[in-house]
Amino acid sequence: MAPRIISDAEYEHLHATRKRLLDLPRGRIIDVQTPPAAALTLASAEGEPEQVRDAVLAFLKAVNELCDGVLRKQGRANLSAVQAAEDGFAFLSDALELGGEDSATYLRATRDARAAARQLDVAGVEAAIRARAAARAAKDFETADRLQRELVAQGIVLHDHAQGTDWTLPI
Repeated sequence: MAPRIISDAEYEHLHATRKRLLDLPRGRIIDVQTPPAAALTLASAEGEPEQVRDAVLAFLKAVNELCDGVLRKQGRANLSAVQAAEDGFAFLSDALELGGEDSATYLRATRDARAAARQLDVAGVEAAIRARAAARAAKDFETADRLQRELVAQGIVLHDHAQGTDWTLPI
């Protein structure tokens, strides 16, 4: 359960951001050591809870901006920036006890709990996603688009990436 310094939605955002960082293509991280952006340097948790919360959210925003830059066409990131972000997540886990568990596992469990609450069949959703991928590969875009519309109509958000498609259920 998420500690109360941040909301459950913010805790989920923390895990989604951490997973994005971990999933960055390593070939786009260049071995350059320069001082990282100040927002990526999260080294203290001082002040009132609201100040700490604001610092955590600013850090997550900076990490997402870093990930966005890497994922753009021809995007790259300095190793020092990625290491600063990783250090920030270690700090969150160690000092604030935020996000210490495996992010992919946490996000999947959260999604599956929401699916169960909405009486969605996880295996059926994943089968439809695989069918959509097969239709796209076969250039049957009419079927792929229909499957996507059906999934979206159920409240499912699809996240396409080079390794396939992930899906989430918003709160």
